[in-house]
Amino acid sequence: AAERRDLNACNSVATSLLPKITDGVPTPPADVAAYLALSATITDPCVNPTITGSIGSAYSTYASSYTSWRNDHLSDFRAVWQACSDVPGVADVILPTGTGQCSSLVAQITSAG
Repeated sequence: AAERRDLNACNSVATSLLPKITDGVPTPPADVAAYLALSATITDPCVNPTITGSIGSAYSTYASSYTSWRNDHLSDFRAVWQACSDVPGVADVILPTGTGQCSSLVAQITSAG
């Protein structure tokens, strides 16, 4: 019964918050996305890569808007984590808390707030 309650609680929180979280999420311009996928070396997920030239300027604009969006939704991420962390395949898929994510961001999401 506890597992069903957890699933119901997770579903309720996720259903109410996911549209709010995903609405307006910044997406990188195509040239930035291609550069990140093919050329950028990310050694520390907590540090933005150094990118120069015209792509660097576009990346900087994107990274700033993404960071602002992410910070605006930390409490939403935390609420989903608290309701869904014990539901397999939910929190680790929809939240930036898995392997390769910034440890300080993961700590902010998984803490009690």
